[in-house]
Amino acid sequence: MLTNNFTYIVVLMAALGLGATGCDYNDGPVEEAGEELDQTVDKTGDKMDEAGEEIKETVE
Repeated sequence: MLTNNFTYIVVLMAALGLGATGCDYNDGPVEEAGEELDQTVDKTGDKMDEAGEEIKETVE
């Protein structure tokens, strides 16, 4: 059950990350805020992946 929830969260984070990177041009402060959000989502996803791996190792 935990693995299923974790998978759903990772997929959601990836989808949000792809949506936030849809524009390649700069439009000012809104674009910068979007880029910061994208970086935050990526970092959060990485941390969740690390936590998931640690949980797997603990269970094994």
